Amino acid sequence: MTIVFYYAGIYTNILITMNRCFIITWPALYQKYFNTSMTLRWIVLIWTIAFIQSCIYQFRETTDQIDIPVHTDLYEQYSIAILRLLNFLAGCHFYFDSQSYTWTYSASECGYAISTFFECSLNSFAVIFIISMDSFIFYRLRCMHKALLISGSNAISVTEQQQRRKREIRFFLQACCSESLYLFAVANFYGFVQLSRSKWATFILTTMVWELFHTVDGIILVAFNRDVRFCCHKKAAKKSEKTIEKTAMPICSRRPKPTKRASPLTMVSGGGLVRNVVGPVSNQLRLDAIVESHNKKCDQAGILISTS
Repeated sequence: MTIVFYYAGIYTNILITMNRCFIITWPALYQKYFNTSMTLRWIVLIWTIAFIQSCIYQFRETTDQIDIPVHTDLYEQYSIAILRLLNFLAGCHFYFDSQSYTWTYSASECGYAISTFFECSLNSFAVIFIISMDSFIFYRLRCMHKALLISGSNAISVTEQQQRRKREIRFFLQACCSESLYLFAVANFYGFVQLSRSKWATFILTTMVWELFHTVDGIILVAFNRDVRFCCHKKAAKKSEKTIEKTAMPICSRRPKPTKRASPLTMVSGGGLVRNVVGPVSNQLRLDAIVESHNKKCDQAGILISTS
């Protein structure tokens, strides 16, 4: 699995560079080659190739060699070629050495060929490709900025172009940060590690650098993408809203109920007591007004909670 993630990281950086180049240089073709369905296909292709390449490293080194007969038949020649390939792949193993605390290759012809020619060539190509494409993208951004200053567009179109350009620059900076991190990891793995004189220095310059590369690369992705940060903030806001609603609902749900009161008695001339009709009606209206005011306050509090 280590090799799978290793190759997937290399191809992902190349894909990000191509994505930034298309959206800045050929925006009309961007929706054709980097829409949602095509992006998923690119990702599946990357991980498939990385998995196939990692299968080569599963052939452990062995001392048992297959005897190759000498024949001239065409069928037997193909068989001999397959046997030679199996003998060659017998040492294609990539493992963690507990003595030096580093990932290393088997001391065989296949291990030497993969580490020296295949992986070194692949990383060199990725480095040259990324630097070339980033330089080209930076040149295109400068040309777009000059064209925007020279063009006599109205204020609305200029504002929209500036916002689009800021977004593209933000994603370009994200790609540059990720790719610079990758270049630093490659330089440590193939260059600076040759200067180390202890196993702990070798461990830091190889294993630790690659672990930090994958960790910091994820932090860069979150830092430069507002959508990812917005999703995190939205989930946190929903949790806080539920907490506030649970604490606020019991207060507003207890609304006072109107109580029935007996009408007051009034003394009249000639003796006797009669029920006063005016008094109870005015008290009932006053009580209804209090209940309505309380209900409005509770509704306003509910609206404020939902909007916050």
